Amino acid sequence: MLGKLLSKLRVGKLPLPETLDIYIPSRIAHYDFQTLSIEMVDVLRIWQLETHHKDPFDRLLIAQSQTHNLPILTADSKFSLYNVAVIW
Repeated sequence: MLGKLLSKLRVGKLPLPETLDIYIPSRIAHYDFQTLSIEMVDVLRIWQLETHHKDPFDRLLIAQSQTHNLPILTADSKFSLYNVAVIW
């Protein structure tokens, strides 16, 4: 998802009111989001996952969802093949 966002920014299909380095932190603060760092336990969990999903970033999200017991907001149907709570 972040990759798609960055691609649209690069080609001018997603105008933002500020540069990305200002906009993203301001939105995180505005909505009181908490960021989740990548931990070694997350990386190691990736190797235990079935290979339903080939995208390495999505596999990291799935691993983090499992290790931190967090739901995932996505329209990607492959996420439901894993033992994660999917919202959408």
